[in-house]
Amino acid sequence: MKKSIGQATFEVHLQNANNDVQFTQRPDLPRIQSWKDVVRQWYEGEPKRGLVVPLSEWPGTWRRGDPAFYNRSVIIKEFEYFGRDEDSMRGEYDDLLSGRVNDLVGELRAKRARRAK
Repeated sequence: MKKSIGQATFEVHLQNANNDVQFTQRPDLPRIQSWKDVVRQWYEGEPKRGLVVPLSEWPGTWRRGDPAFYNRSVIIKEFEYFGRDEDSMRGEYDDLLSGRVNDLVGELRAKRARRAK
């Protein structure tokens, strides 16, 4: 069975009586404008933009070796470090949250490295 969402078409197979679906083709990651896009894509997906399966549910084969996925996971790890609390994230990174996502990722990676020491 094929399932179309927006411009994306995916081959799907019903897995069991619960109608769990498995996508056989990895979808393209939609572009992001802010860290909130990352949070939405991670926990909810973006079906209108072809991201039917939230990033948190992607199988390992889809995650491996993808820098865009890795950068999103860096943001999510920090968001979860702050208990998924937007105000705590803003308190720590206010200037970076309204800027470029790549700048935020760079700072978060540096901060994680400092914490590990």
